[in-house]
Order: sequence, then structure tokens, then C-alpha cells
Amino acid sequence: MEPIHDQRRTTLIPLAVIVCGVALQLQSSGLLGKPATDFLTKSWPLIILAAGIDLFFSSKRIIGAIVMTLTAIFSLVIHFSGNAQAAALFTSFWPVLLIIYGIDMLLSGKNLANGILIIIVVSVGLFFTFGAKGVLKLPAIKIPENISTFLTSNSSAPQSDPGGTRTLAYTLPDQSSVTFRLDIPSGKVQVKSLPAVSTVLSGTVKLAQGEAFIDSMEVEGDSAVYTLACKANPQLTASEALWDLQLSQQIPVNWDSIMNDGYQMIDLRGINLASARIINQNGNIDVMLPQTAVSALLLGTQKGDIRIFVPGSVAAFVNIAKPATVSYPAGYLQSGGQIFPEAIVPGQIQIVVNVNNSGEGTVKVVAVQH
Repeated sequence: MEPIHDQRRTTLIPLAVIVCGVALQLQSSGLLGKPATDFLTKSWPLIILAAGIDLFFSSKRIIGAIVMTLTAIFSLVIHFSGNAQAAALFTSFWPVLLIIYGIDMLLSGKNLANGILIIIVVSVGLFFTFGAKGVLKLPAIKIPENISTFLTSNSSAPQSDPGGTRTLAYTLPDQSSVTFRLDIPSGKVQVKSLPAVSTVLSGTVKLAQGEAFIDSMEVEGDSAVYTLACKANPQLTASEALWDLQLSQQIPVNWDSIMNDGYQMIDLRGINLASARIINQNGNIDVMLPQTAVSALLLGTQKGDIRIFVPGSVAAFVNIAKPATVSYPAGYLQSGGQIFPEAIVPGQIQIVVNVNNSGEGTVKVVAVQH
């Protein structure tokens, strides 16, 4: 007769799996609110994890259970973190897991010690044989210093080496909007709109020698948040790095870029802009205003000039924080720290631009007729 505690264990685990499945099915059917399609798409390896647990408790197939559990865990880590290191590791070695599972099927859980020894010998032999003959490419994967670094280094594309050029191509997310946060030590950033394609942001990043590119993506509410950053070379006070980026017109974008020392040239025309914050600690900013209504834009620099280019279909209202050398086109007036149109033409889009400056540089409003 099976002990009571074993009966409880073999009953609780299936019940837990059933409850998990019911909850996920209710969510997928929309009965628990809007289906979380992104989560459901990524969480299917839970089926493999449940099968591994069942294999362990029902058949005592320890090796097979470990193989299935590892497969499920690796798949979940890759799906939810987008970790390039985990993906490269799993892609290179998953066939070995299949070989190990086949050996476990052959042994049927008998003679466990000999089975483990055979598996180790076969795995090591295949790895070094194929690697030496060039059939299997041995990946140069840097082992992270700790597990948190390994799990949280999100990226939708492989990380680039320090210096050199990085090509970017981020696919359109399932979320209803995107947020881009750039943290750049120095260099030049130029941004313009991108025609309707499958990417939300594309372009290239040419890094200076010794700089390293870092990116990650996470979900905040209904927005996919991309963080793009550059780790500066401590031996350089400034760099010639060039960020040449194109933003999609298909999805609302929240833009947030910060530079320590450099130049930003941002053309917001054609971009489905929700908000924008463009900051230079030391350097100039040129901004072409969007041609659609948005919330107030924020431009800021501690030491540099700001030029605001205004399309003919837009009426700009510019609020300057501190006294500065100011210029503006015909048809505009100035009152204290405010620059505004003398008259509003019917049909013009009205955009508020707040300038957070130190008063050292110049602020120039330029009318663009085309």
C-alpha cells in the first residue's frame, strides 16, 4: 500500500498542473481580461516542464526528467529574457540532450550509474570530435560573473564587441506603444522617420574604440520599453561615435535621449510621436518638430545651443527657462522667456516646447516652409 504522504505528493502535483492549465486557458480565452498574448506565446515550454516532472514521479526516469526539465527551463529563460548567451548555448547543445534522452529510453531507468557514465562519455566524445573536425562550431561564450547578469542581459540581437559597428533592427512589439531611452556618453545622434516596415527602430551605431553597446527590453503596462546605452571608454573624454537611427511611423513612440557630450539632430516629422525629451549636458541640439499634435516636448542643455525647426503646418510655443540669446522668425513674438506665433493659422498644429537651459547658449526658432 502506498504511504499517505506519497499519495498526497502524487495528487498535489497533477492538481497544481491542472490549476495552472485552467488559469492559462481562461486568460487565453479572454475570460480573465485582455489576453496577455506576449506571455502566452512565451510560456508554452511549461508543457515540457510538466512532462519532465511527471516522468520523474511516475516512471522514476531521473535522466529523462532532467533532460526535459532543462529543455523547458532554457526555453523559458530565452523566451522571457531574450538572452543572447542562453540562446547561443542552447542552440549549440540541444542535440546532446536528445542523445541523452535516447539513452535513457534504451535503459528504461535501469542501471542508473552506468547510464550516467555512458551519457557523460558519449556527450564529451561527440563534443570534442565534432569540434575538432569543425563540424560543430564551439561558441566563444563569456561566462557571466553571476547568474543575475546572465538572466537580465536582455537583447533582441547579439551583443556587439567593444568598438566597431552595431546594426540595429528591433521588430514591432505586441504592445500598443514603445518607449526608447538612450543613454550616450558622447558622439552624434541623428534620428528620422522610417516608412511602414516590420521594424520599430533600425539603423547603425558606430562606436569609438573601447566603447561597448548595451541594450535591453522590458514591458511597462501597454508599452515596450527599449533601453539603449553605451559604456564609455574611460580613457576618452569625448568620442566620434555615430548613432544613425530610423523610427517607425506605425506605432506611438515615447522618445527619451540623454547625452553627456555631443550633438543630437532629431527629425520628428513623420514619426508617430507621443512624447519626447532630448537632453544634452554639453553640446548642441537641432530638432525638427513633428507635424502632429503631441504633449509638450522637453529640450535641455547645460552648455550648448538649441535650434528648433518649425514646419509651416505647425505653430510653436517655446518656453525658455533662463534668459538666453534668442532669435525667431517673422510672424513670431517674444515676451520674457516665451516665444509664440503672432497669429494662429486655421488648421495649424499647436506644439509646446519647454527649453530647460542654463542661459549660456543660444535658442533659435527657425521657420521651415517645406
